[in-house]
Parts: sequence; C-alpha cells; structure tokens
Amino acid sequence: MIIGTVTVLLILILCGSVLFIKNRFMPKKACDRKAILNGGGKIINIEGFNIWYKILNKAGKGVPTFVLPGGLGMASTYLQPYMDFLAEKGPLIYYDPRGCGRSQIKTDLGNYKWDDFSKELERLIEYIAPGKKVDIVCHSCSGVLGLKAMCDFPEKINRIIFVSSLSTKYEATPPKISSFIRNIPPKNPEEANQWCTKFIKSEAMFGSMFYDKKNLEQLDTEYVTMAVMINLNTTINPPFDFSGKLNQNKIPALVICGNEKYESETTGKKYALKLCEEINGKEVIVFENSGHFCFIEENARFVKTVKRFLGFEQCI
Repeated sequence: MIIGTVTVLLILILCGSVLFIKNRFMPKKACDRKAILNGGGKIINIEGFNIWYKILNKAGKGVPTFVLPGGLGMASTYLQPYMDFLAEKGPLIYYDPRGCGRSQIKTDLGNYKWDDFSKELERLIEYIAPGKKVDIVCHSCSGVLGLKAMCDFPEKINRIIFVSSLSTKYEATPPKISSFIRNIPPKNPEEANQWCTKFIKSEAMFGSMFYDKKNLEQLDTEYVTMAVMINLNTTINPPFDFSGKLNQNKIPALVICGNEKYESETTGKKYALKLCEEINGKEVIVFENSGHFCFIEENARFVKTVKRFLGFEQCI
C-alpha cells in the first residue's frame, strides 16, 4: 500500500514538473519587435519580414560566403570576430534569420518553420549573389538550415561547412529539470529575451560547452530570441529527418566538432560522424581542445582548416 502511494506521488510530481517546465519554458508566442539597424548592417524585406544582414568585401571576386548563426534565435554577432577572415577570399555575408538576432520578430510562432527559413535564405542568396554559387558555414542548430538548403536548392551551393552541427535526424534529449527549475525566466517574451542573454552562459546551457571556461567570456549572446530558440524543434516544427535524402549529393562538405565532453548532447563526435556519412563528407575533424565553439577556443587551427577546405590559395 505504501509503495503504491509513493509511486502515485512520484508520478504526480513528475507530471507536475513537466507541465510546469512546459508552461514556463515553452512560451506560446515571441515578442513583437522591429528589426534593429546597427553594426554596419542593412535591412531587406523578405516574405514580410525585415531581415538584418551585413556584407564585408562586397566587391570581392571570390565565391561569396554566407555564415548562419545557431540557436536558431541568436544574432550573428558571436560569430563575426572569428569568421571575418572569410572575407579575404570574396564577399562575406552575415545575417540574422527571421525572428532571430536583430531581424524583425513577430509574435506568431507559426512564422518559424524550416521551410520559411530555407526560402528566406534562398531569396537572400538570389538578391546578394544572383546567378552565383555560394559557400555556406553553419554553426550548431543552423546546420539543420544548411541541410534543408542542400535539399531545396543544391544548385546554388558551392561548398558547405558544418561546425558543431546537429545531425541529419532530430534526437530528443531529456531536459535538465533541476537546472531549469533553479532558473525560471520571466513570462513576458521581451523580458525573457533579456533574461536569456545571461542564462545561456550558465552551466545549464553554453557554460558547460567550453573546454576552457575562460573562453566563455568571449561569447557574445546579445539579441537572443528565447521563444524561437526553445520552441523551434519542439512545438513549431515536426521532428526533422534528412536520412537518406542527401547521400547522393555532390556538394563538398566539411564537418567539424569539438571534444565530445564539451559538446551538447546532440552535437558531439557520434552525431558528427552520422552527419558526415549522410552527406558524403570526406571526414570529421575533431578539435580536442575545444567544445561547442571551436572557432573561439582554437581559432588559429579553425582558420587554417577552413581556408584549406575552401581553397583560399586559389583566391589570393
């Protein structure tokens, strides 16, 4: 009798915890905010959203490179100090996808489907580099957008690089309940964004994804859209699965990841190997002295590795 009562209580506590976390950490809408024009960027309207983008070396003759921020929900500001070298070979384009970073945010989470992000990226490529193939660099969750692009418009992609990317199939991971309960965000979507810019540096998120914790201070987390980041692969989109859809592709691909111990639950070496196999990549390059942000922690090696893959010697 006692065992049965305890079991019932445990089930009730578990169900209550799940409902509590869903209500607090799965906001049903994003904040309503205009695009922010700063950082030397420009604004372009694509499919009803004002999108922030920035071009370096616009007149460059080499293959244009598009850099996709992770999250999705983060601004490209955290990438720029470590990716600017890509402008040495040709035009370099940073941009914040709809609902992310400095681009316009609309409240309805139905605006943030992978199909929408893919169409938006294709339109931006057509606008900035009409008739040209482009190189794409994806970090973390934006690897899903890179995979979608490979399916939707492979003829526009010259080469693609996946850095600490998710694999080709959605993998559900249990939430760190204790960490979330200790860090309850505000209910207001705008206040939640402000809260999240600090929270994502905690041990519950990116704080655990650095080989050297001192390097965490170099991570710029300004302009995070929490609602999009938290809901993207749960309540907004059905679980993605590109398995078997890209094994015949001819796009040269480079797959990079950090030390398994300091990667996320779905971006370590095991998932990098799956990704590499599915897209016919040549190999997985592991940065053992880095976590999820190898371009910060081992920048010199990262630059050398990427330059070799993209054929910089042919562009200089």
